[in-house]
Amino acid sequence: DKSEIIINGDFNLHYGSREFLAVERLHDDNGLVLQSDPNIPTFFHPKGASTPDHVFSSRALNMLSCSVLADMEVSDHKPIRMKFTAHRKIARFPQTLGKNWESYGRPR
Repeated sequence: DKSEIIINGDFNLHYGSREFLAVERLHDDNGLVLQSDPNIPTFFHPKGASTPDHVFSSRALNMLSCSVLADMEVSDHKPIRMKFTAHRKIARFPQTLGKNWESYGRPR
């Protein structure tokens, strides 16, 4: 199988916890590795910050960068931007929203 996989989102798991290690082991057994930096917070709350959001991808995927957009105010979770190259040609994702995040979710 020549498919590349990216799994990302709010896992509600903190790096180093027993639960995180179990998920990481499961992903590793299936050819996926952690790409996001578990030391950069992605969730901000009144008591501080944490990193429950993670990005895992296929080992074959060439991840060029994976960064938290700390200045983006869309939610209490900060978005994670990934740039990668793939071994096969894939269609470019349409950038319909551009950088106008204020319009996100509003009727057009």
